[in-house]
Amino acid sequence: MSTIALLTDFGTQDWYVAAMKAVMLRICPRAQFVDISHAVTPGDIRQAAFVLLSSYSYFPDRTVFLIVVDPGVGSERDVLVAETDSSLVVAPDNGVASYMLKACSPVATCRGTNSKFMLSKLSTTFHGRDIFAPIAAHLAAGVAPAECGDPLPHPVELAWPEATITSRELKGEVVYIDRFGNAITSIDTDRLQKLPPGVYQAYLPNGMSLPVHAYYQEVAAGMPLAITGSGGLIEISINQGNAARRLGLHIGSCIALK
Repeated sequence: MSTIALLTDFGTQDWYVAAMKAVMLRICPRAQFVDISHAVTPGDIRQAAFVLLSSYSYFPDRTVFLIVVDPGVGSERDVLVAETDSSLVVAPDNGVASYMLKACSPVATCRGTNSKFMLSKLSTTFHGRDIFAPIAAHLAAGVAPAECGDPLPHPVELAWPEATITSRELKGEVVYIDRFGNAITSIDTDRLQKLPPGVYQAYLPNGMSLPVHAYYQEVAAGMPLAITGSGGLIEISINQGNAARRLGLHIGSCIALK
């Protein structure tokens, strides 16, 4: 049984996700689907890239990741088919898979141009159903990625906002805000451990400083704090509250640990 993991901005109100799954089941009837998320903000490539980065490593080997966040649908952008040492990826070549591919080093990348692995009739607005889904299903059924098209030596990459480090300070920025309002930053705890030992505070753009804690209940309900999140990144949170809304944080907000 092959696992196909889906990540889209299609939502669940319409038929789009179901149509893709139906296409794939006709090609690979034994496919097992896992929905990573269909609630990505429409067209938000960076948000989708972070969601993929945060989830891919927990899937079994040979999972096919199908990502359809594609504001350039119908244009000249390439279809990316990538193989890593443990998984396969089908996505628009707009950078949406680049955080994951940088983390796990692709073995090969190619353009999905072989019409043999697409539907016979292609729309200009639903490549998720007509191109991406059938390619993903054929890969799940055992087709080699190289059969999908010519090599794509330089897929589009998104720049990760690396945290900068000085003698006693780490600076990063908010890269994702989850549904609880936690503002996840680009500051990873591995780099924090390179600073001299001591008690560090997180400084926000509004001048507020917050202690770094191990878990939410170390502060009273409604109080803000900095915390190491499940992905190993520093998050700005409020115990039982929405930190992004209350503290005025958004994607790109600068955060410093001093």
